[in-house]
Amino acid sequence: MNKAFVRADGRVLPVGGKTGTGDQRYDTYGAGGRLIQSRVVNRSATFVFNIDERFFGTLIAYVPGAQAADYDFTSALPVQLLKLLAPQLMPMLARADAPMTPPP
Repeated sequence: MNKAFVRADGRVLPVGGKTGTGDQRYDTYGAGGRLIQSRVVNRSATFVFNIDERFFGTLIAYVPGAQAADYDFTSALPVQLLKLLAPQLMPMLARADAPMTPPP
């Protein structure tokens, strides 16, 4: 990711964050620890991030209900989404670099 956010002058914007993945299920176990039933509730993956010192955000991938059993993504998914969004975000980040002018 460290090469995803690069300023026009070639300086790389530092990116940091924390990931998390959730696979929420209700599992019922029998004697000897045997799994009797597993009901999928949802699946989620999150990336809470900062870009440079001024921009913060959260990306969440979420699948509710039984459909979640059909998905096997990890927290790498929202990290990759942020990387893919970098070209669209860079113009906004570049404008933030411009010196602020006082209102008239």
